[in-house]
Amino acid sequence: MNDQHIILQITNHHVPACGTPPRIEERPGQYLGYFESEFGEQMIFEFDRSSGTGRLYAGDAGWETPYEVVDGVASELVMRSEERLWLQACWEAATGGTGCKSWSSAFSGGKRSLDKSVVLGYNRSTSDIRQKTMTETSRQR
Repeated sequence: MNDQHIILQITNHHVPACGTPPRIEERPGQYLGYFESEFGEQMIFEFDRSSGTGRLYAGDAGWETPYEVVDGVASELVMRSEERLWLQACWEAATGGTGCKSWSSAFSGGKRSLDKSVVLGYNRSTSDIRQKTMTETSRQR
């Protein structure tokens, strides 16, 4: 790929013991998402729209082991609330919201709870953007 076409290039921040990070190049029908925490922990979400499968690479869990993502959840990984929220948002963007159980699935099973975080919702049919806290969103289910 010609360098003039590169729009994002990220350096690995993890120690060598975390393994070799994946080298992922864009291809048709693919969604890619990148996350970096305030601690420098890095994650890459990759979704293949043709197969409907998602996988997650997490540097602190070992770059060389991709984790299966189903309905926006990587059940084999212990993730912080902001990581789960990011992964759920990536899933929604990759799938157009189809096949996703709910936003609350992003927060199940963790030790941390996200009571007052803001979630932006977009209704495609009305072009309406709403801002709610997770507490308000949970009460509506």
